[in-house]
Amino acid sequence: MRKSRWLSWLSNDLLDYLLIILSALFLLGGVVLFIRTFHLYEQAKVRHLTTGPSWWFEKISEAVGLLTLALWSALSSYKDWLRRHLEIVTYAVWMKKVVFALWWAVVFALAMSAVRIFFIFNHYSDKFVFHLVTMLPLSFWLVYELMTLRAERRYYHKQPLCNIVAAGLLERGNEFLNAHDFDKAHDAFLKACETAPEGIFLWCQLAHFCELFRNNTTETDKYMAKAEELISAEKANSDSDKACYFNFLGMILYERGEYEKGLEYMKQSIDLRPNPGRIKSYEEKLSEFKAKQQNTQT
Repeated sequence: MRKSRWLSWLSNDLLDYLLIILSALFLLGGVVLFIRTFHLYEQAKVRHLTTGPSWWFEKISEAVGLLTLALWSALSSYKDWLRRHLEIVTYAVWMKKVVFALWWAVVFALAMSAVRIFFIFNHYSDKFVFHLVTMLPLSFWLVYELMTLRAERRYYHKQPLCNIVAAGLLERGNEFLNAHDFDKAHDAFLKACETAPEGIFLWCQLAHFCELFRNNTTETDKYMAKAEELISAEKANSDSDKACYFNFLGMILYERGEYEKGLEYMKQSIDLRPNPGRIKSYEEKLSEFKAKQQNTQT
């Protein structure tokens, strides 16, 4: 358990600290570049040198690009922190806003990178290849970040607030489960179901948890009955929800020793919506069942 907490700290808190440091460095670089630009302008005036609009645009775009990256780093750190507290409604609301702001920050940073490459091509053609090689990794990374944020933006835009909060509670429940705090994990899973009562997966997940970790068949049957009620009421209109229900029902029945019936439901789940994880689980259970049959026969 100590090891898991240590790794959790490395993956969460350390990453946040690194993003904050990165944000501070970008911010410092942007401010220094602004000051240096005006200092160069004052020197040009003293020497009666002309500074055209293109010179100003180039320098300002460099500084603004660094400040935009500073904003991205700060918002990314805040987003990671919010993701660990989505069970609170206020933070779920802020998560939607932060993802939206991050999207535009990356778009703007990508635009500034394009402007920088354009100026290098027009004014520093002799060193264009060198500058391009140094700029391309940043540009590719920004494109990747943009695609990732696009998916996140769609998710948070389409999902009702209750589903986002429920996902946060589910994440918190898994953290308690990994820490072997089963009572708190149960409370988090139950609260997730109460927050989004039409979530088939949430009720099935809670039922499976009760079967495996609380050995409470009464609770398991109660929560699976709730999921079945949603299926019967046609509130689960997709094959995905039905496949989820059949998969969890199959795993629960298998755990109770009803191997053939459990495997049959797991197979129905795969037929409805093939999923690599479900296929792997089904194959493992099937192999285990065949091994038990052979042991019985011998």
